[in-house]
Amino acid sequence: MSEPTHRSLAAALSQDIRKKLGITHVLSVCTEHTFEPQHNWLTVAVQDSEYEDLLIHLPRTCAFIQSALDSGGRVLVHCMMGISRSATVVCAYLMVSQRLSAHAAIRFLQRRRPQVHPNYGFRKQLQAFADCRFNPSCTNAEYIAWKRRQKRDATKYINLVTDTIPVIPDQLYINR
Repeated sequence: MSEPTHRSLAAALSQDIRKKLGITHVLSVCTEHTFEPQHNWLTVAVQDSEYEDLLIHLPRTCAFIQSALDSGGRVLVHCMMGISRSATVVCAYLMVSQRLSAHAAIRFLQRRRPQVHPNYGFRKQLQAFADCRFNPSCTNAEYIAWKRRQKRDATKYINLVTDTIPVIPDQLYINR
């Protein structure tokens, strides 16, 4: 099985490293660095937050990877640390191309790269990706239901933080 290369931001930024590794396509999954639009380079600007909607971008990222591989290319998929965002995108691709479950795709990738650990929200999005039959959209009932749950969870989190803030004093002291 041909797989996308899963490396780091340094490799993405270095033309020499890309050339040495035979990388023809780059998929950037980060907001920390912006890149000039280039041929064979796709940027998905999402933060590593469990409340970020990466799900809606997964069909486009999977199509980009598949197109590159179909043309004989090699794909570098990266984020800042190579742990959560890029791993989620690669897992989504494995789910589509190899018909793996979200759990199986994560385990498959972790066997090759042990530090892979998609955040909890991205793990839920991989399951939602399967529930949407790999086609999340504004008209997909499963995507709409996931979006509603995500908004409810984010609202709970914001309310919890808001309720906690007045309790925290100007300085925090930790006693041993």
